[in-house]
Amino acid sequence: MPYPLAGQLATAANVSPTAWAAMTLINSWSNTGAGYPTAQYRYWPLTNELEVIGTVTHASISGTSQFCQTFTQYLPASTIPAPCNEVVLTGQPPVQLLYTSAGVLEFVVLPAGSTRVFFHHCFPLDA
Repeated sequence: MPYPLAGQLATAANVSPTAWAAMTLINSWSNTGAGYPTAQYRYWPLTNELEVIGTVTHASISGTSQFCQTFTQYLPASTIPAPCNEVVLTGQPPVQLLYTSAGVLEFVVLPAGSTRVFFHHCFPLDA
């Protein structure tokens, strides 16, 4: 159980998140740099959530694209969608970030010519 039960002491090990870890980017995605947050993740044991953040860049892409290797130790019970915060291309439908039950992070509904995507989300692993 990832959290203390009633009457148990809450310790840093089961309340504090893990340290940030770098994501392994794939399919020609790269970190944007220039002061933007790098693609990284950490696990919150108390709430059983995986937090992801980053700003990634691609020369030009559209549609669906996996951008990160799998997190086999942090698999959600089902595929979870989340909106992306920013996409460099205006007047387009919102891009979705999917965390699949196979542990893959991917973007969907990328408009043609997308070059940079910012994301920050906490995914519940038991939903």
